[in-house]
Amino acid sequence: MEAVAIALVLSMVATVDDPRAPNARHRLVDILAIALLATLAGVDDYPGIVEYGRDRFDFLKRFMALPHGIPSLSTFRRVFAKLDPEGLAEVLRRWAAELVKSCQGKQIAIDGKALRRSFEHAWKKLGLHVVTAWCVEDDLVLAQQAVDEKSNEITAVPQLLDMLEIKGAVVSVDALNTQKAIAGQIVKAGGDYVMALKDNHPTLLQRVQRNMTDLILDGADHVTDDSTEAGHGRIDRRRVYVTDSLDWLTPQQRQDWPGLQSVAMVHATRKMLKGDQQVVEDDRRYYLSSLPADAANHGRVIRNHWGIENGQHWCLDMAFQEDQNRVRADHGQENLAALRRIALNLLKQDQSVKLGLKNKRLKASRNLSYLLAIVTGTSNAK
Repeated sequence: MEAVAIALVLSMVATVDDPRAPNARHRLVDILAIALLATLAGVDDYPGIVEYGRDRFDFLKRFMALPHGIPSLSTFRRVFAKLDPEGLAEVLRRWAAELVKSCQGKQIAIDGKALRRSFEHAWKKLGLHVVTAWCVEDDLVLAQQAVDEKSNEITAVPQLLDMLEIKGAVVSVDALNTQKAIAGQIVKAGGDYVMALKDNHPTLLQRVQRNMTDLILDGADHVTDDSTEAGHGRIDRRRVYVTDSLDWLTPQQRQDWPGLQSVAMVHATRKMLKGDQQVVEDDRRYYLSSLPADAANHGRVIRNHWGIENGQHWCLDMAFQEDQNRVRADHGQENLAALRRIALNLLKQDQSVKLGLKNKRLKASRNLSYLLAIVTGTSNAK
């Protein structure tokens, strides 16, 4: 199994182009393989990667060339800074595709995350911002795309969608990415969408708000789903209203949004105690969708979209300390972000132990057999 696991890692990273001169002392494939194994084993920075390589040198030497031993700290920094991020992003996509198999019939949530400590100077706090696609059902990161420093997510999401096979999938996005071109791209690729509608489309939002209110008051031409949950000192009620009677939209509005079939409203009410007083919070949110009018299905997709916060963003910050990572030079942070997401996927696939991600990483640092089994997807260590 040891040879199989290391061979898998080496084969996955072997396609990454080396930006260095042909006479470089250390092989790129060795550098990337050591970094990935170290990331799985709880390492979050370059000095830790170097120490991990030195600690595991005798083992690594059995499968890697390592002609000049373990690369130095400056070598890891320099290589990751120069490396084209597309290389490791492609490794993330290919490995995720192996784990997920197919996204048909599944939901893909797209959302951005800022790496808060990755800015270059204190007076210019514009750190790396990465948009990721997350498969809800498999709880896995499918792909990532960095946002250009002089742009925003709206330009990165189309690039991200181009990386994915979304035929038969439902793509959910937040209000920032509720764009006509993005809707058209999803439909053209054979997918469906559920898009949050807010003030960045004021005219359309006002029309949707007014007409959804009228439909609900009239009690006709819509379907509903009503659910209530209690816990943690609060009571949450969610009523989902969906209609496919869209005659109140102008012909131009219908034409602007390819595939538009339905409009949804989620009316969320939360009751909770603050001191001796009962407080009621009331919120209404609106959505455009290419799905048929099914309130229960819309409610599930809308709610599942924000699972990306706990399923990915929170995990990366808590288990991988991503927000605290201070790598700032060139492409270093983006490349390390790809490694973290590859490691996150592999760790989440492991069901052999009932541990959180942080403790799985600690176990992988101590137990070499467990680490290698995670890589191959055959972990059964207890």
